[in-house]
Amino acid sequence: DLEERENFLELITHLVFALGAGILILGTLSGILFDTLANTEFGLLTARVINVGVAAPFLGLTMVWAFRWTFARRDLARKRRPSQLSQPGNRDLLYAAPIAALFGVFFALV
Repeated sequence: DLEERENFLELITHLVFALGAGILILGTLSGILFDTLANTEFGLLTARVINVGVAAPFLGLTMVWAFRWTFARRDLARKRRPSQLSQPGNRDLLYAAPIAALFGVFFALV
């Protein structure tokens, strides 16, 4: 059913975004905490590792699923068969990799 598919894509998009944003916030806060306690560069390194290694892949996958959700909403509005662009698949991680790499570069430089 088109409506169930659209609702499912909306749900997973919002959940993965919330998870990625939460990890990003926790990574930054842990970096600030370690930096304050140890007074070294360890806090900055910790924040970067968490944000690049964990938060960036989740945010990249969020972008791919948001793209698919947009097409699912379009298919639902036009009341037609689901297009291939709105179908989640096993290649979503492959599509998310370059986006996650861009997020990772950004988080590493900030």
